[in-house]
Amino acid sequence: FKSGHWRVCLTTLQFLRPYVEATNPNGAAAGSLSWNQTVVSYRKLAPALTYAVQCMEVRSQYAWIIRSIDDFIEWSGRRPPKEAVSAAFRILCRRGRGDEVEHLLTRCLQPSISDEDLDGASYQLSLFVSAITALHKAGLYNAADDVFIDAVSRGVLPLNLAKQTFGIERRFTLDLHGMNVAVANSAVRVALQQEVLS
Repeated sequence: FKSGHWRVCLTTLQFLRPYVEATNPNGAAAGSLSWNQTVVSYRKLAPALTYAVQCMEVRSQYAWIIRSIDDFIEWSGRRPPKEAVSAAFRILCRRGRGDEVEHLLTRCLQPSISDEDLDGASYQLSLFVSAITALHKAGLYNAADDVFIDAVSRGVLPLNLAKQTFGIERRFTLDLHGMNVAVANSAVRVALQQEVLS
């Protein structure tokens, strides 16, 4: 996929469109296939988006990446593969487009049709962690904190902040177990902001 022929990848996705649309449970073509057949077909076609997005990531074609993911969501009626979305987050962050990371994250979590085996609760967790990590590595700390707050409000990531008072001294502890460096940094920044505001 790193051959540099991103235009070939983009064109190939257009050729796959009727096959991807056939996997859409809400589409007209879905009437001829059972639910299991659409799931199997989608699982075979989903890697094509991942490879195309990774190829476009190498060539810094972030606008085409967003368009490809949006088209894939529209055609399939399902959530896109998390590997493709993670690649999109990385290139958007390298280009300093933190706001577009947040919008893409929201769009990827929107489709109501989801395959629990393919994208259950771990799908949301993976996307949030990937977005926060990419934003953090690019130095977009405020955007990373916003995504972290969104993840906490959805119940995807924990913010275990315990406040203790010892006489006149106040202490607070924050549980960072199970978090990578980027998520832990966002958790600390958000916790400190909450402590300052209280």
